[in-house]
Amino acid sequence: MKLFEDIFVLTQAFVVSIIITSCAQVGTPSGGGVDTEAPIVLEISPKPGATNVICDRGGAISVTFDEYVNVKSLNSQLLVSPLLPQGLQWSMKRKTVTFVWNDELQADKTYVFQFGDAVVDIREGNSLDNFVLAFSTGDHLDSLSISGSVVDVFTAEPKSGVRVLMYDSVISPDSIFKGAKPKFVGTTNESGEFLLNYLPSGRYKIMAIEDNDRNYVWTSGEGLAVFEEVVVVDGHVTLEMPLRMQPTSELAVKYFEKSSRDSLGLVHVILSAPIELSDKIDVSGNRIFYDNENLWVLSGESSSDVVWCGNDTLNFQEIELIQMETFREVKGPEGKVVSSNIAEFTFSRPLESVADSLFILITEDSLEMFLDSVYIDDLDPFKVVVEGNFTRGNSFELTLVPGGVVGYGGVQISDSTSFKWSVFEKKSLGDLSVKIEKEGWLELIASNGEVVKKQRLQNKEGVEFKNLTQGTYQLKWTGDTDGDGLWRSVDLLQWKSPEPAEIMLEKVKIKSDWSHEVQWLN
Repeated sequence: MKLFEDIFVLTQAFVVSIIITSCAQVGTPSGGGVDTEAPIVLEISPKPGATNVICDRGGAISVTFDEYVNVKSLNSQLLVSPLLPQGLQWSMKRKTVTFVWNDELQADKTYVFQFGDAVVDIREGNSLDNFVLAFSTGDHLDSLSISGSVVDVFTAEPKSGVRVLMYDSVISPDSIFKGAKPKFVGTTNESGEFLLNYLPSGRYKIMAIEDNDRNYVWTSGEGLAVFEEVVVVDGHVTLEMPLRMQPTSELAVKYFEKSSRDSLGLVHVILSAPIELSDKIDVSGNRIFYDNENLWVLSGESSSDVVWCGNDTLNFQEIELIQMETFREVKGPEGKVVSSNIAEFTFSRPLESVADSLFILITEDSLEMFLDSVYIDDLDPFKVVVEGNFTRGNSFELTLVPGGVVGYGGVQISDSTSFKWSVFEKKSLGDLSVKIEKEGWLELIASNGEVVKKQRLQNKEGVEFKNLTQGTYQLKWTGDTDGDGLWRSVDLLQWKSPEPAEIMLEKVKIKSDWSHEVQWLN
């Protein structure tokens, strides 16, 4: 009996302890709604629009909220115009947050503090959006403003969350390129629009950057837009044209990564980055060819330097001498191909000559077929182009007899080589007619991002893309306003926005044995 009484007492104690523990836990009462409201500012000092604020180092902004808050990522979220080199330090006591500046403020200046979404409530993380405070260290508060928008150069879609930077008009683009900080900073909203308030009158340069590293400086690889005209602020100014932002590639120090030279004088250099139109390669008159990260120099017996102007220099005497690789075919037509009049063949070294009589072509009926011409491509010395009437729907086999091609240095392929392919029937292909009243270039892009065809637009005559395989394509137009035959991208040093460009958002579906028509009008 005593045992049962002891068990009963212990059980009661256990239940009581659970109840006490449960009551001591802090939590959200069951059945309560989720807090979706942002914190509310109850009191702030200095007051918005205050004047004659003390400039001394160690001054502070004090903000009291209606609930407990937290401050997250202040360094990346806070925008201060003019900039504070040391930013703000913050501390919290109950529901009041104090932000202290450790720089001496400039006299007679309007300061604008934009806190982004740094302030959030404790319970649900709701952010206080568009939290802005402006005050003046003088007796006048600047009240001018400028508004505008930032869009993608190709799609015209709004660019949200990008920083808009304002500089004095006298600053050089070179100084901005090297990291000069802006005078005023803003951020675009979800619609790509921005508004900079509390500005003094003046003349300004304006640019926009993605600023992924949050340092107020354009870094290669970040999106970039520049407004070419100097903007005069003497009231409220609205930019009539949007800033057109373009993705940029990372700039890197360019150098020769690896090099070799065979016994016949062919130099192969692997580059750290592809050669661009702005690059200059000096090889003392020797012939060169480059493709992406590969550069070939046909040096003969001369001794010289390869100079990647302004970047790197490679002396021929320092290039590793290697045994010549076997001269061979690298690529030819295979499977089903689209073209019915040309076939292309690529080899492992630049070519010196071809002998068309040693290119033997037979049809699927084992009949020998005469070729129209055989020649080395003008732009690619590794490539042979064969022209002929490759009838649609038929199969072909081309045999290359030794001596048919001669590589640089007089080398030949030792054995006969054969290539087999067939040509799509006309009914398996489709055509696309594009009516476009623009100047410049029109690109047809496959679903994998590869540029299938590119054609020059002239006299607003439109474009015909013939013999396309079935699939989904996209059209991209790039303008050529300066008439140099190229599309100019955004250029910070020249302070130039990109030439007009556009990607047609509606994709084009090509079906077999169909002629498709697309109108792309202004």
